[in-house]
Amino acid sequence: MAGTFLEYGRRMIYSTPIYRVALLCSSPSLTSAIATAITSDCCHVACYTTANELYSVVRYVDIDLLIIAIAHYSPEDNTLYRTVARLHAMGLDIFVITSHHSVRHTMHLLAGGVRQCMTLPLSIERLRRKVYAHLETKLLHREPVS
Repeated sequence: MAGTFLEYGRRMIYSTPIYRVALLCSSPSLTSAIATAITSDCCHVACYTTANELYSVVRYVDIDLLIIAIAHYSPEDNTLYRTVARLHAMGLDIFVITSHHSVRHTMHLLAGGVRQCMTLPLSIERLRRKVYAHLETKLLHREPVS
């Protein structure tokens, strides 16, 4: 779980395709639960606590899925909407997990390009199924290195 995709890209040679999932979350316990649930031999998760950290990486590294998890969301704060719009414009597939249960909020995120909206408390098994179902639909353009 430690490290970033840039470090993976420099240090590791993959013999099989690896899915890259980025997780943007400021809560250590939620980050740990999500990363543990979806990390596997074919899926690596890099965790970021701020959007600025994430922006600097996605410019250089292909990410197959971005998960944004917010434990304490305020519907009056438009930061999430702006972050989603900016990341969606970069071509990222995005899942959002928040504590807010409003239909208007969910519709706004889906209209902004989010693929999945989930609410807390989170079913880790459901998240894992949704992540892997989404990743299976992705075409990997990276070829294995021999």
